[in-house]
Amino acid sequence: MTLHPWFPSTKLPPHEHWPIEEYSPIRLLGEGGMAQLYLVESTGPREGSTRQPFALKRLRPHLAREPEARVMFRDEIRLIRCLQHPSIVRYLDAQEDGEVQYLVVEYIEGCNLQMLLHWMMKEQQTLHWTHAYHIALGVATGIAYLHHATDKEQHPLDIVHRDLSPANILLQRDGAVKLTDFGVSMHKLMIRQTWGEDLRGQFAYLAPELLFGQAADQRSDIFSWGVTMWETFAGQRLFDAENPEAILNQVREATIPPLASVSPETPKALCHIIDHALQRERQRRYSSSSLLLHDWKSLQPTEAQTQPTHSLLDLIAALSREPTNSH
Repeated sequence: MTLHPWFPSTKLPPHEHWPIEEYSPIRLLGEGGMAQLYLVESTGPREGSTRQPFALKRLRPHLAREPEARVMFRDEIRLIRCLQHPSIVRYLDAQEDGEVQYLVVEYIEGCNLQMLLHWMMKEQQTLHWTHAYHIALGVATGIAYLHHATDKEQHPLDIVHRDLSPANILLQRDGAVKLTDFGVSMHKLMIRQTWGEDLRGQFAYLAPELLFGQAADQRSDIFSWGVTMWETFAGQRLFDAENPEAILNQVREATIPPLASVSPETPKALCHIIDHALQRERQRRYSSSSLLLHDWKSLQPTEAQTQPTHSLLDLIAALSREPTNSH
């Protein structure tokens, strides 16, 4: 499921019933296979002259009584309640039981990485490599936090995101990078019984082992990071075809060009890290996201290499104002 909480979108149809008393809807932000996302404001007392907007995700009405859908949604709520990190979208409120289940998180004003990549491909532009480095660092930081997160008793949660893709990477106007959408994540708090052998998420960003019926693990997220960052530096799709079956065949078998061959301006050491993350055999990838993050941080651009950040921030701000037809 792909949702886009930062897109300007449509107002609610006048005939649509809104069943949540605690929040008032402003507009529909996005729709996925299982859920809808709304921009809302609290119906409680105001603080100052304006109300702060939030993003509210709720199950589609026709799925609200489906046991499997309700359990998956509850699993997402249980997980995000435990996550507190600048690289993770912030949990605010939730309703697990009753007729309506919903999840409220902070509203991110900006764009997602999918929008940025679409702009790059449409305009045949690429990011300066130091800007791509910044985005990759934010995502790697978020993954490392997820993979090592613990509950209140310091027990490992063993999280695998399973849907790490440009649509689920938020770019805030101030340059912050945040991960979102944990609807198909695996973790120790799950009610449902799965080890990640079912195919979930965006096919072009799946790790190859999942296509052979193997269970997902944290190295699967590392491969997804590799695909996403290869595209961010290269300004083009890595696995791209006209239909899902063809994309899956590419993930299984297509040659993965070394990043340096399509992005010669990117320092070779950074290219090697991304190439390492993209090894088809997972035992040949980084064994943990903390090792990946360590290597990535060790290659921080120097002040002389770094391009002014305002050009990236201006682009994020411009994209956040563009209307979309993706819903």
